[in-house]
Amino acid sequence: MRASGYILLGHRGSPHQAPENTMASFHKAIEVGAAGFEFDVRRSRDGALVIIHDPRTRRPRLNVRRTAAAKLGLPLLEDVLREFRGAWLDIEIKVPGIEREVVELAKRHLDRSRYVITSFRAKSVREIKRLSPETPAGWLFKRPLLLLPRWITRAEKRGQRPIEYLCPHHTVLTRHLSRMAKKHNLGIITWTVNRPATLKRVRERGAQVVITNFPDRFARLK
Repeated sequence: MRASGYILLGHRGSPHQAPENTMASFHKAIEVGAAGFEFDVRRSRDGALVIIHDPRTRRPRLNVRRTAAAKLGLPLLEDVLREFRGAWLDIEIKVPGIEREVVELAKRHLDRSRYVITSFRAKSVREIKRLSPETPAGWLFKRPLLLLPRWITRAEKRGQRPIEYLCPHHTVLTRHLSRMAKKHNLGIITWTVNRPATLKRVRERGAQVVITNFPDRFARLK
């Protein structure tokens, strides 16, 4: 959905309507009018790629990387990609070492124009682009940014495209950052935009993809 000039995504689905990072939450985000959703990927003890934000489940309290996927009972990445291959997906890598598998699964199941793989870890983003330069990638951050980091500018000087998107928290999406993104031909994805006034501000500053905990409310504004 690109109505009104931006793509609306649910943050881990539609978490106020169904438990976050579950199939029910993902379906709800689509049902209420979002183009897709953002979600988080970790690895279980037996090597499965599972969907969860935190390193531990809540009830019961289980350490994800020390527990087999069957016991965790979490959605599997490949199942999500198959189920929602027509949606716009923001796949966040939470832990190192899973980049290759995530890239390969995304390429197998998704249209390159309708997904991005993101991470707070610059090393993970760089690894994504090393493995697959054509895979859309974004770098997440939540601190003010006055200059682009050297790993981005150096890659650009070598004629490479280190990322497609800057992904700031909405509180650090400044006019200066917007100008930098435009200068370097980078898109902007911003997250936890939960108030109409915040939506107006980030749109004025060039956000093309907006992630919210309330996709139902924001879909009605589009």
